[in-house]
Amino acid sequence: MKSYRTRALSSGRIVAAGALFVMSLQFPAVAGAQEGADEIDTIVVTARKREEALQEIPVAVTAFTEQTLLDRQVRDLNDIARFSPGLNFAKAFGRTTERPVIRGLGNVLAGVQFGVESGAAYFVDGVYYPGDLQSLNIDDVERVEVIRGPQSALYGRNTYSGAINFITKSPAEVAELDTGLRFGQDGEMQFDAGISGQLIDGVLGGRLTGRYYSFDGEYTNIVTGNTVGDEETRSVSSMLEWNASEDLRVRTRLSLQKDDDGTRPFFLQSAELNNCYPGTRSMGFWNKVTGSSNFNQYYCGEINRPADYVALNDGPAAGPIPELPGVPAGGNTQSWLNCIPGTSCSTANSTVANVYDPRNALAFSGVERDLKYASILADWDMGGSGWILSGSAAFRDEERRAGSDSDHSQVNRIPADDPTGLDGNPAPYPECNFCGSDMKAADDYSLEVRLTSPVEERLRWMLGAFLYNQEIDTRDIRFADATRTATSFSPISEKEETDNWALFGMVEFDFTDTLSAGLELRWFDEEKSLWQSATEVQPVGSAFDETAEFDEVAPRVTVDWQLTPDVLLYAVYAKGFKPGGLNGKAGATAVPAAPDYAQEESDNYELGAKTTWLDGTLIANASVFFIDAQDIQLTTALVSSSGILTSIVTNQAAGESKGIELELSYLLTENVTVGANYALADTEFTEGCDEFQYILTSGGGLLNPNAATPCTGNDLTGDADGSIEGNQFPLSAKNMASAYADYRQPLANDWEFFVNADVSWEDEKPVQVHNLAWVPDATLVNAQIGFDTGPMTISFYGRNLTDEDAPSMVTRWIQDPVASGAAGGGGGSTPFQAGCSPFPPTCSTSYPRAFFGDMRRGRNFGVEFNYRFGGAD
Repeated sequence: MKSYRTRALSSGRIVAAGALFVMSLQFPAVAGAQEGADEIDTIVVTARKREEALQEIPVAVTAFTEQTLLDRQVRDLNDIARFSPGLNFAKAFGRTTERPVIRGLGNVLAGVQFGVESGAAYFVDGVYYPGDLQSLNIDDVERVEVIRGPQSALYGRNTYSGAINFITKSPAEVAELDTGLRFGQDGEMQFDAGISGQLIDGVLGGRLTGRYYSFDGEYTNIVTGNTVGDEETRSVSSMLEWNASEDLRVRTRLSLQKDDDGTRPFFLQSAELNNCYPGTRSMGFWNKVTGSSNFNQYYCGEINRPADYVALNDGPAAGPIPELPGVPAGGNTQSWLNCIPGTSCSTANSTVANVYDPRNALAFSGVERDLKYASILADWDMGGSGWILSGSAAFRDEERRAGSDSDHSQVNRIPADDPTGLDGNPAPYPECNFCGSDMKAADDYSLEVRLTSPVEERLRWMLGAFLYNQEIDTRDIRFADATRTATSFSPISEKEETDNWALFGMVEFDFTDTLSAGLELRWFDEEKSLWQSATEVQPVGSAFDETAEFDEVAPRVTVDWQLTPDVLLYAVYAKGFKPGGLNGKAGATAVPAAPDYAQEESDNYELGAKTTWLDGTLIANASVFFIDAQDIQLTTALVSSSGILTSIVTNQAAGESKGIELELSYLLTENVTVGANYALADTEFTEGCDEFQYILTSGGGLLNPNAATPCTGNDLTGDADGSIEGNQFPLSAKNMASAYADYRQPLANDWEFFVNADVSWEDEKPVQVHNLAWVPDATLVNAQIGFDTGPMTISFYGRNLTDEDAPSMVTRWIQDPVASGAAGGGGGSTPFQAGCSPFPPTCSTSYPRAFFGDMRRGRNFGVEFNYRFGGAD
């Protein structure tokens, strides 16, 4: 059994500040357990930038209260998605590069390439947050609101498919100290503490929280023998809330955070296992250097992880390295890159000592993050008139280091050291081919101001302005010397900047006491700039310095009818825009050239009902929607002349998403609450021609971008068809469902016994537009049992009780372009089969397709203890 790591936050300033804060508070006696209820509590949300009852607003929102977060064992965005109908989320790249998908709308390049965004935006206390949020301290969150559909006026940029808003806890009215401790399997440990109360009674309140979290990882890397997937977070946050008068409220928040995550647990499914669509993008086509007889270009079926199989070159090999199927060891090994179709397979500049080099291949592996975040919010009820002037500002400074063995396998081909750097390699002591690590320094800020009329009036309106800027500098991390232990940073290789400013407004009118309508408009102007150096970014030889600008008006129209006091019906039309961007050097040198890509647009139609039944004990909400999307942003893969895989974004399709979302919550008895959610997102491309779809169906033929007839080219099979019409959107699950039950039983002496159990199911998801390879469906079951005395709670929990092992995400990738010359392809011979001549441009001779995925955490058990001292009764 692994020992638990017990490191703590160590900062003299933090300790001193905490001590002063504690001394300024006065604690009352411990509060007792809460009384039971005979109806479901009213949930207040701020989805429309003002406090309203969830059941009274014409917006599709799933809200998680503080108690719900505890009952569902919510620890990060993964758990939130399990119980939010219509929200798909996968921990595909560890705690970074997040890609939330709402109502089937997402992007497989989101977070991977500059400017590519998923279309679902994060907010903290209503303020736009452009970073990753999986490591956010949920214990410091009072409520989470998942808002579905485009949010035109009321939220910042990039709410194409929806918004996820995290509302942090306010200072307590009566001083309290909260502490929590959790121990779980595989070295999981968390300690958090928060102190909260009034520094000046009724005028100035404060809250100070700290958290330490660690997880040792679960899977063993067969190359190094080390455990991978470890995570660690240390964070501290402070909040001050100043009620300057009855009419003026100011709230400030400052947080500091450090994440230190090790090698992420990825697995590779080799191209040697491909089972469909024979052609030139296959291992068999390269048989003179692979020895393979498998001519299949793709894998059809579900991609399942191998049994605890992670093979990554993130350190020196601990022993003999097993071969990857299709990549034999021994002999003179050659790069497929240098086997140019139609010419000899030259060994010049391609011979390496060992295709499974035992040396460390990566200058940096894992994810590290240093984050500083500050925000200020103010609301002024001008003279108590009901006219509200609101403002917010936020600043985020993040330095993130990330690296990965990007072939996701034990193959390790390290080019010869080049101390002169004359070969154009950015490092004299290079990482392995298909390895990459870099450091990104990001600074961003946002400003917003709003003027809102009195909400009690029959005619209500709001006007506002928004400003946002983000700058990101990227440097490569590389080995500094021949020992391959010390590292250094390259000069800046990329500079990225995004500027967005917008004017927005909303008007609402009550035609009768029960019938209302509203119109929202947002005009925005966004400019994206990208600079890439001539030598540090592939392809080498020329710099890239371009700017793209986009502006549009996004409307949202709502009509709502309060049919009865317990039934609200509403209808919504909204226009959504996903930001466009730049493809950089890869796109500028592509054929045809695609240096930038346009915004994705959608027309959204929604009907909804919010209902309450059985004297407030049953809540049933439903919404149906139809989305017509145009200029859908899809990925086109490229391999540069250096062998580096990259992708560009192209607006190559249109499609539809239609579905239904249901949410039920029922107070069965005073002690038992049950609930269930279901979502259908039936997505379908209505038009589109994909280059790789054509390669698959044509046996390896290439599209002719200049052909008079679209979607035609060199057909080697007679069955070529590049159309993706009728296929499901990638990353999207057609069906998802969840259910839960909570039981609480009062005991003697204010003790309470509780049991929580839940189950969630997510349908299979297509890896790409072809709908051939799939992420398997997954069922997760959690439960916890414990006792609550009011100030103290102790519980025993189990997560993923059925030990679901389906990966949460799979990504289409390539086979590392390395094989053995001894297998039949010696110098001077051609490695290709006949049947695709003349060579380029009529035939695809790029690398065979493989797949990589993440290793989901298995069944785990643990214990959690929480204690609150003080607080209100």
